[in-house]
Amino acid sequence: MFDITNIKGMAAPLSSLDLQSSIKLEEFKALGTELKTVDFADGVNLHKLYLPSTVTQLELRHAGALNKIVYNSNDLYDDENN
Repeated sequence: MFDITNIKGMAAPLSSLDLQSSIKLEEFKALGTELKTVDFADGVNLHKLYLPSTVTQLELRHAGALNKIVYNSNDLYDDENN
């Protein structure tokens, strides 16, 4: 799992992530961030994906295991219900 939920207060906001070398990644959580672009590995083993409303570009190729995408325009995150 890669979890950057609600990460804030950095000198430069995290706006893009290149995860192309993380083919075994199964879960990615970024709600409450200012993330705009995410690039995943071709064939990533991603099962769950949680994205903030700020995302404008997403690269997903051959992600056959993906069964849950949460895109929350209000960026509200409640771990008990997700």
